[in-house]
Amino acid sequence: MMRRVRPPRLCFLQTSRPFSTSRLEYRKKLVEPVPSKNNTITLSRAIDEYGVSQDDLKTLDFFMVRSPYEDGKEIKVFLEDKVIELGRRVRAGGRIEKASKNDLEKYRNRQNTRMAQQTKKSTWNEGDTVVIWQFCGNASIFAVKTIFAIKTGSASMLSEAIHSLVDTANSIVLYYGVHTARKQPSVDHPYGYENMRYVTSLVSGVGIFCLGAGVSVWHGATSAVFPHELIGSELQMAYLVLAGSALIDSIVLMKAMITASEQASKEKTTLWKYISEGKNPSVNVILMEDSCAVLGCVVAGVCMGLTQITGNHLFDASGSVIIGFMLGGVASFLMTQNSRFLIGKSIPQKQVLAIQDHLELHPAIKGVYDVKATYIGPEVVRLKAEIDIDGAVIGSAYLSELDGGVAYDEFIAAGEAKLPFKRRRQIDEYLTLHINGGIDHLGKEIDNIELSVKKAFPAVKHVDLEIL
Repeated sequence: MMRRVRPPRLCFLQTSRPFSTSRLEYRKKLVEPVPSKNNTITLSRAIDEYGVSQDDLKTLDFFMVRSPYEDGKEIKVFLEDKVIELGRRVRAGGRIEKASKNDLEKYRNRQNTRMAQQTKKSTWNEGDTVVIWQFCGNASIFAVKTIFAIKTGSASMLSEAIHSLVDTANSIVLYYGVHTARKQPSVDHPYGYENMRYVTSLVSGVGIFCLGAGVSVWHGATSAVFPHELIGSELQMAYLVLAGSALIDSIVLMKAMITASEQASKEKTTLWKYISEGKNPSVNVILMEDSCAVLGCVVAGVCMGLTQITGNHLFDASGSVIIGFMLGGVASFLMTQNSRFLIGKSIPQKQVLAIQDHLELHPAIKGVYDVKATYIGPEVVRLKAEIDIDGAVIGSAYLSELDGGVAYDEFIAAGEAKLPFKRRRQIDEYLTLHINGGIDHLGKEIDNIELSVKKAFPAVKHVDLEIL
C-alpha cells in the first residue's frame, strides 16, 4: 500500500557515467537508466517513462516535496530506482514490452499541459485595441485616397495613398504580433511569446522604410522630372479627402496617446520617456505612424495648393519627397528601438540598483553580485543575480523551527553513548539529518526571496538566483 515517508537523506552519487557527458545523451546510450540512489521523479513521469500505472505505484512509498513552480503546492514524488524496479516487474509480467525513457513526444505533451495549467491566459488590453482602431481607419482612408490620387494625378496624394496602404498592412502585422504574444508558454518557448510584439514592430518599421519612404521619395523624384498635370475640378474633393483622413488619423492618434499616457502614469514616468523606452512597441508604432499621417495630410494639402496657385509642379513633387523622408525617420526610430529589445536590452540601471538594494536588505544575504535584468517582452523582465548566503542566519532560522531544542538534545544523547563507534554513528546520522533539513530550509528561503522581488517589482516575472 502506498504510504508517505520522509525524504531520503543525502547520499553520495552512485553512478559510473562520465561527468563530461550530459544526462540525456548518456541515458540514450544505456539499455536501462542508472540514476543515483536519491533521484526522484513525479507521478506523471513515472507513468510516461516507465509504463507503470497509478495502481502499480500504490505499492511504493512516496514523499511530498516543495513545488518547483509558483503555485505554492507540494508535489508527490517517488524514488526513481524503485520505479525502475517496478517497471521491470511490470514488463516481466508481459503487460508492456519496454519503458519509453526520454520519450520526447510524451515529454512535450506533459510540459505543455503543465504550462497551460499554471499560466493565466492573457486578455486584450487598451494597447491591443488601438491596433484594431488603426486598421479600420487606415483601410477606409486608403481606399478613398487611392481613388482621388488617380482622378487628380497628384504625386502628393498618391504618396499619401501609399502611406495609408503601408499603415494598413502594418496594422495587420501588428495584430499578428499582438495575437501571437497572447499565446501561452510551451516547451519550444518556455518564457512565452511576448517578444513577438518587438518582432512585428521591427517588421513594421522595415515595411515603412522600404514601401512607404522609398516609394514616396521615388515617386516624388520622378514627378519632378516627368510632371503630371493636376486636374483642377477634382482638387476640391481631394482637399476634403485629406481633411477627413487627418480627422480619422487624429482620432486613432488620440486613442493611442491616451493609452500611452495611462500606462506612463502607472509607471510614474513622463509620456515622452515611456515612448522613447519603447515598453509597448505596438502602441509606439501607432503613435509614430499616425503622427506622421496627420502631418503628411497637411504637407500634401499645402503642396497641392501651392502647385495649383503657382502652376509649379515642383511643389507637388517636393511634397511627396518630404512625406517620404518623414516616413524614413519614423521607420529608423522603430527599427532602432525594437532591435535593441530583441538583442536583450537591460532595464534602466536605476531599477537594477533598486533590485540590488532590495536583495541586500534580506538578513540571509551577505552580498549581491552580477545583477542582470533584461526585457524578454513588454513589461516582462527576467532577473539573474549571484547572491552570497549567510549560513549562520539560515542555520539559526532552521534550528529555531525545531521543537524545544530537539537538535541539542539529540547531540547530547549521542555524546553520552558509551561505545565510541555507536557515538560516532549517531552523530553522523544527526548531522546528515539536520544538514538535509538546513538545505531544505535554504530552498524555502530562496523561494521567499524570489516572491518578495516579484511583489516589489511586478515587471519581474522570472527570477534566477545563483548561490555563490
